Amino acid sequence: MGSFKILIEGEAVQNVDYRLFLANQALLHGIEHFYAVNVNTSKVLVLVNGDESKIVRFYETVQKARPEGASPSTVEKEPYNEDVSIPSITTYINLLSLDQLIRGREGLAALTEGVKSIGDSIERLPDKIIDSFVNRLKSSSV
Repeated sequence: MGSFKILIEGEAVQNVDYRLFLANQALLHGIEHFYAVNVNTSKVLVLVNGDESKIVRFYETVQKARPEGASPSTVEKEPYNEDVSIPSITTYINLLSLDQLIRGREGLAALTEGVKSIGDSIERLPDKIIDSFVNRLKSSSV
């Protein structure tokens, strides 16, 4: 058993579903404890705990593979010896799912406002067409 910290840095490592990609890779590699968080604007910090051979394979995959749109410049691994425990991967996936749901809800609320605004414009359209028609009639009769 071992605990490691993996730091992924680069211009495009956030807002490209990197944490979702990493959680999926951790699941595929049998990682028992996993946590990933965006740091500043150009880093993703990953904490893993479990069988060292599985972690090594996970790390090798993470060095080579990445989600579409991501462009990490460095991927580094070092031992993690902090007293803060790393949650189970199941707990992390639940937290990540909740985060994604919240973001989706916020996006849906913004979309709903946009649709409402379009609806308001469409409701006013007949009045604008009638006004335009009346103005054309007035200008043609002069």
